[in-house]
Amino acid sequence: MSCSGFYGWANRTPSKREQRNEMLRGKVVEVFRKSKRRYGSPRIHEQLQRDGEKVGKDKVAKLMKESGLQEKTKKAFRPKTTINNPHTQKAPRLFKLEKDVVSKKNQVWVSDLTYIPTEAGYCYLVIVMDLFNREIRGWNVADSMEAKNTRKDLIEAVQSTPGALRGLTFHCDEGVQYCSSSVREKLKILGISQSMSRKGHCYDNAFAESFFHSLKPELDKERFENVAEAGREISDYVNWYNRDRLHSSLGYISPIEYLNEPRCAA
Repeated sequence: MSCSGFYGWANRTPSKREQRNEMLRGKVVEVFRKSKRRYGSPRIHEQLQRDGEKVGKDKVAKLMKESGLQEKTKKAFRPKTTINNPHTQKAPRLFKLEKDVVSKKNQVWVSDLTYIPTEAGYCYLVIVMDLFNREIRGWNVADSMEAKNTRKDLIEAVQSTPGALRGLTFHCDEGVQYCSSSVREKLKILGISQSMSRKGHCYDNAFAESFFHSLKPELDKERFENVAEAGREISDYVNWYNRDRLHSSLGYISPIEYLNEPRCAA
């Protein structure tokens, strides 16, 4: 290469395309950072669109790859937390995911329980979700799977919901927590119908399972020091999940945004 050619290359200013790519790269990194590595290219693309940035999905994916950005991966394995007692009374399967349509809030709530690892052993998370907008209405983290914790989570969900809940269906699995008299009697007092999944059919409660599948890899830690730390982190995550996380099933808006849309409010 000639001297003039080298100095011409060294002194060349970036083209408009290169400048735009660098600007977009900075915005992609910023959205990725704010999501705490939870967003892949589809959600980052949607967030940029919401921010008024016109950019294609492939461009976002390319910029992420060039920048070495990789979303947190999801793990398929989940220890069994449903303990079924054949002698407990079961509720009928009133809500059928493959058939019934949820068209309004407080029509169907689903609930489930999962494990969370800590240095002191496992703790357990119970959630209640409104299927209409995927909002987590109540959650409880405890060091056991006792029914009192499931009942506490149910009460929290009810207390956070204004108005009467008659006509609401509460769908869950056949775990001993949900078959307990303390949970069943509370539902009866509130006028809430209980529905249970079929034994061995995990897809009957697929939305609750899907939430856990997202939560675990998206938490800041894989293992917490104790139950208290796990509770704080999960509380922060749920608030973010309800208010800010873009849900593909809701058209890439958050549960709270979906609920406040004119068509939903009507």
